[in-house]
Amino acid sequence: MSVEYMIIPSEIQTFEFVLKSEYVMAELQKRWPGIEAKLYSEGKSSGVSWTVWIEDYLAVGDFSEERRSLVVSAPITYAAMIAIWYRKLIPLRYKLVIVDTLVNFTPFEIQDDTTREEIVNALS
Repeated sequence: MSVEYMIIPSEIQTFEFVLKSEYVMAELQKRWPGIEAKLYSEGKSSGVSWTVWIEDYLAVGDFSEERRSLVVSAPITYAAMIAIWYRKLIPLRYKLVIVDTLVNFTPFEIQDDTTREEIVNALS
């Protein structure tokens, strides 16, 4: 089953760094060659919209530069893979959480060593 997950730093108001859309797009392309990604800019909002086949599922995602967050529509196992990848882009001094936007609103913190199984178990 596909659900929408938000992967977001939990302390956005204290951010001292900028995560540019172009950088996120380049990192997505490195991690998943063949990804279909498109930069967008709408007023003050900019980001990257993308789709990628992960194993046998088409994951759909969006990166918001303003919020430094990802929204991913995919089964939890694939959303967890994307969350672990995204953790590597966010400095470790900032907390990063994943939230199921439909059922489980309790955020699960993603550490540097968090596994896909831990995320799946926490949000299943």
